[in-house]
Amino acid sequence: MDGSQGPEQEPAVVALRRPPVRRSTAQSLHRVRAVGASSTATPVRGTADPLLSAVEEAQPRGCYAASVVAWTASSRLTFSHILRAPVQPFTMADEAPPVYTLHYFPFSLYSLMSRFAFVLGQALNPETAPRLEVKMVNLHREENYSERYLTQVNPKGQVPALTSPLLDSNLVESRDIAGWLCQKQPELLPEEHRETIERVMDKIYAYHAKALLVAPDDRKDGLQNQAAAMLEDPELTEAHRRALEIKSVFRTLEPENILRAENQAHDLMSDLATLLEVHKGEGKTWIFGDRPTILDAHAVAFAARLLDQQRFDLVLDAVKGYVEVVRDTDEWRKVTHGRSTLWNVSMGHAADLDPL
Repeated sequence: MDGSQGPEQEPAVVALRRPPVRRSTAQSLHRVRAVGASSTATPVRGTADPLLSAVEEAQPRGCYAASVVAWTASSRLTFSHILRAPVQPFTMADEAPPVYTLHYFPFSLYSLMSRFAFVLGQALNPETAPRLEVKMVNLHREENYSERYLTQVNPKGQVPALTSPLLDSNLVESRDIAGWLCQKQPELLPEEHRETIERVMDKIYAYHAKALLVAPDDRKDGLQNQAAAMLEDPELTEAHRRALEIKSVFRTLEPENILRAENQAHDLMSDLATLLEVHKGEGKTWIFGDRPTILDAHAVAFAARLLDQQRFDLVLDAVKGYVEVVRDTDEWRKVTHGRSTLWNVSMGHAADLDPL
């Protein structure tokens, strides 16, 4: 979150235990509902977090729990902190250019942010752009809950994720992917705007956008937790069951959390509108002028999704105009191919999209 603000209350969590692996429906639902019910204590930076400890025990390489709970844990780090992680330098002149796989769903907001960032990096400097393949993870068919995806790609069961034999571990947060890409391609984070970009990026990741994009009917009881339901399958392997147990940790969308997210979104849009005013110029496309940054990739995708969701109350006119200009660029079309950021039945099955 923005360093200028005080710490936000994080959701209370419960530790996950390995045995027993067989649970009744009532027991599984009880584990889901227990989140946020037993404690309101906020973990202190540097102290043990029971959920993270349990998940790290079950999954190596620091893999965390799923959905909003996992996002909250990762949001403790600022964007500048993520950028300090070591990364192997690469240029296209290398004898064997590495290939990275972006596990992606075309109607996932955070997937769009990541893919747009790769496209902008390619436009800025093809020589330093990672060689990328995009692989569909069809959320409509629950491929993100498959045993292979949960155990080999992303134990959170979310997209995007970035994998490669050249990575020390999979990158399973869009924020981490953005930080890694900026180290690979510093053109996305120009030094003269670095402090501003880091500050606004922290605001983008200060809350989960799902709180702003859920239909009113789903807010009352929270979203369906498909992972918890899948735990009742007696044919699950041990590894798949354990991964689903991690994913089943879930937090309902409380009204106060939605209100807080809306207030933070208003604050973000105000910052973007101010930046657009300060750096405005005739024919300028991007926030800081003629060249895009990592902030453009995130701000455009986020605001475009709000507009497609008809959350016009959250998007200021200046930001709306900026998004409309970017939506007409070749870079945006390479990501969306002219489609909305939201799926609708007129598009047909997501699995049949061509191009992806």
